[in-house]
Amino acid sequence: MTQFLNSRAVYALRAMIFIAWKCEERDFIPVREIAKALDLSFSFLAKIIGQLVEQGLLVSHRGPAGGVGLARPADQINLAEILWAVEGEDYLEGCLLQLPGCEEATPCPIHDQWSKIREQIKQVFVNTSLKELATKVQKEGLRLADLPFEKY
Repeated sequence: MTQFLNSRAVYALRAMIFIAWKCEERDFIPVREIAKALDLSFSFLAKIIGQLVEQGLLVSHRGPAGGVGLARPADQINLAEILWAVEGEDYLEGCLLQLPGCEEATPCPIHDQWSKIREQIKQVFVNTSLKELATKVQKEGLRLADLPFEKY
């Protein structure tokens, strides 16, 4: 299976969807709980969570009832913001074949097709909110990990 997004992007998206879903029940979710529920590396996830806090998508709270929560309502955060927070705003740019300088004047063999597809993908990320996906998890029982839904 080919992976379109890298691990950091996937961890960020899965964690943010989980937080949006669980924040319906409580304000802050411990990072260790997120890592365990999603079967993710705690140390790697903690670094990504730190980036999301720095970028203003999450807030953190220390103490016994601490953890992380959304900085804004879930319907005001889109997937593109999450990707750009952890990977930079040019994350979905660039050549599919990873050739430097691939552009209209000096394209690779798949440049024209990839440009169109890349723009469609960006629109999906820009137009999809965390709230939409958290609602799907809650109402449709969709999974965020390779675990039965009831284990979250």
